[in-house]
Amino acid sequence: MNYVYYIPIFLILILVPVVMAVAWARVKKRKRKREKLRKRFEDFAIKNNLSIDKKQIVRGNMIGIDRLNFKLVFLINSTSKKQFHLVDMRDLLNCSLKKDRDKVTKHISKIYLQCQFEKGVPGINFVFFDESKDDPFKMMRSFKKASYWKKCIDIFTETAKLSGKSNRKIAV
Repeated sequence: MNYVYYIPIFLILILVPVVMAVAWARVKKRKRKREKLRKRFEDFAIKNNLSIDKKQIVRGNMIGIDRLNFKLVFLINSTSKKQFHLVDMRDLLNCSLKKDRDKVTKHISKIYLQCQFEKGVPGINFVFFDESKDDPFKMMRSFKKASYWKKCIDIFTETAKLSGKSNRKIAV
């Protein structure tokens, strides 16, 4: 048998396990990163006496709702630091789903929730899709996630405001 056939077989036997090991390491690293993010979020919730029952990781950021205490929590990872935003849902003026479009191509370049609050609390833009960083095939899924969170926030904001009004009437 000719030795020319053994060289590709030998290369395949060497390369396949190396490629599999690298892929496995990347998946493990991503999983550790997500677990670390969840842990930070849970620690923040415990520290602030929150019982967050709806939460989701989106693009390395995290969003959650405490329906019992009417709180909305955002964990936004910027390049410099991780920043928590804890907001009372009674202070939410509105939450709208925004889609920015590229001026030239008219394609959707960014999908985000824009939350505006009362009492001098700065607004928050929570990004679900960014064309420059995300796969375009994930745009529809990102839009559905953003729509889901907008509906949840709207429902629980209305509930928070109604419960606040009923508590005030009892106190009068």
